[in-house]
Amino acid sequence: AIEEALPPKVNNEGEGLNEARMDTKSSEAKDRVSVPTTTMIRSVAGGRGWEDGSIQKAKFNAPFGLVYSSSENCVYIADDKNSKVRRICLRTSQVSTVYGQQDEKSTTRTGPPPASCLLRPHGLCYDETNKTLIIADSDHHRLIMATWNPSSQTFQGEILAGSQEGCAEGKAAESQFRYPYSVIKSKQEGVYFAADTDNHRIVRIKEGEVQTIAGSRTNYQGHCGHKDGPGFQALFNRPTHLTLAQDGSSIIVTDHGNHCIRRINDVLREEKIWVETLAGVPKESGFQDGVSTQSMFSSPYSTCWKGNDEVLIADLANHRIRCLDLKSNKVTTVAGNGNTNVLNCPVSIERVGGRSVDSESAVSMCVRSGSDSSASAPVAVKESGEFWLISRGDDRILAVEFGSNTSNADDKCTFSDTGRLI
Repeated sequence: AIEEALPPKVNNEGEGLNEARMDTKSSEAKDRVSVPTTTMIRSVAGGRGWEDGSIQKAKFNAPFGLVYSSSENCVYIADDKNSKVRRICLRTSQVSTVYGQQDEKSTTRTGPPPASCLLRPHGLCYDETNKTLIIADSDHHRLIMATWNPSSQTFQGEILAGSQEGCAEGKAAESQFRYPYSVIKSKQEGVYFAADTDNHRIVRIKEGEVQTIAGSRTNYQGHCGHKDGPGFQALFNRPTHLTLAQDGSSIIVTDHGNHCIRRINDVLREEKIWVETLAGVPKESGFQDGVSTQSMFSSPYSTCWKGNDEVLIADLANHRIRCLDLKSNKVTTVAGNGNTNVLNCPVSIERVGGRSVDSESAVSMCVRSGSDSSASAPVAVKESGEFWLISRGDDRILAVEFGSNTSNADDKCTFSDTGRLI
């Protein structure tokens, strides 16, 4: 359902990715307010297909979501068109398929597909405490909870919520969604939030019940639009991604169809829930940095925290990563320049390794990519960590290190397969 936001693919084979340069002296320089001086973009894995094995040979087909597990030291990928969940192990630099069986739609099967089958999964979250992977099984219109079984060394899944395509609250087993794209875990044990994308609503799953906390509650496919205010009065247009605040009290919502970044405040107190627009011009697509209320996006897809007051935004159709500073209320471009050889439809971004914004200790790992890497070597990511993103337009997983911001038009950012800054 998101395909209409994706521009035609320029380069199916990913050619030209190894030496793509972001040069601010080009004609596109005038479109930017600032670009980091030392931003480095490195290819980690990718290329179209379905192949497990070494990180250099692995292939994906239109990947969408990713999530990092610090306890497992790995990254999980929602491999959309392969209908699988893949895992990149950062200790061994190996890629494996960990969830998603083929759904044999034969006449012998009655009722919904089993929980072991996925159909175009989009969003993931990982519960470090319970070692569970929550999957937005988008085209099956449901959420799957997969728990790691150490004996069989596999994930075993069950349906967390959703029964069929539709729009219904109530008991989780009887609830209905329409293309849920994102799911996150609350700070409260056993509580999850999901973006029910094509019903234009945000729901909470708690104690076996599904309840709308913001957006349309009206009917199948909901009522879309843009409106701030109390949760039940607020309107969204195809919200695609949720990011929980560090204290768990609010949720950043990527309002894809409205080209805006929104926030749901006081999510733990139902009577106080309030929706506001943080950045973007509602219902208007474009590109503009500067004051957040005047900034413009084009089909943004997801967000993640860069720091305590900074939110990174995967600005899909602008082929850029943007940064919203919640203290200064300013938006800047931190990676990409609109050239699809640099970034091609970025859809998801996540911090990998390093010190998270609410963590007491740093996580160090090694992930080495490039043609000179051995298949069994761990991959080297800086101790301070970096951000991984999915460049969906060329089926690649990229790593980004952000530097300090500058407005100097002579600065440049390069992309290389070895991570070398040119």
